[in-house]
Amino acid sequence: MKNRLCKALFVLAVLFELGLAPAARAQADPTAVLAGMIQQLQMGMPNAAWYGPELWRAMAMATNNTGRYPQLAQLGPVQNIVIDQRQQLPQGWLYAMTVQHANGQSTWQMGINTYMNRIEYADFRAVPAPARFPVPNPHPNPYPDATSPKPGSPANPDPTPGRNSTAPPGSSDEACKKFPNLC
Repeated sequence: MKNRLCKALFVLAVLFELGLAPAARAQADPTAVLAGMIQQLQMGMPNAAWYGPELWRAMAMATNNTGRYPQLAQLGPVQNIVIDQRQQLPQGWLYAMTVQHANGQSTWQMGINTYMNRIEYADFRAVPAPARFPVPNPHPNPYPDATSPKPGSPANPDPTPGRNSTAPPGSSDEACKKFPNLC
């Protein structure tokens, strides 16, 4: 009896090792997998064991065999990953995820084959953060300069008579005819 139990446990162990009993396997956290994938692709050091052969070839072609995606590198380190959707498929799972980076965000679709324990499909879109412009001075200069209009004088004095009422000489632009002070 003890010998049979040992043989049965051995057979179960072999089945688990071969992946023939996937229902009992723990599913990898897709956010951790994606964070690792992004880090690899930012540094240009993808691990071939993580990817299916078709995806590996597609990544090599897309990066000219460098394994580095500059648009991902520009986004900076991963700060947060949210799973937006998940769909179970016969061979694994398909995920839609949004990643917040230090300098923007990326949106991903990633398919993980649970039998092979590899990423079989991946597609992303990088969205850099908008450029930060200098904030205008909230305290304008309180001292008027010499060119400021004086009380009671026209707002935009022009030394050329009649220029404010017509388009500049030689201009046939309709906007200049309508708004000559802006031309």
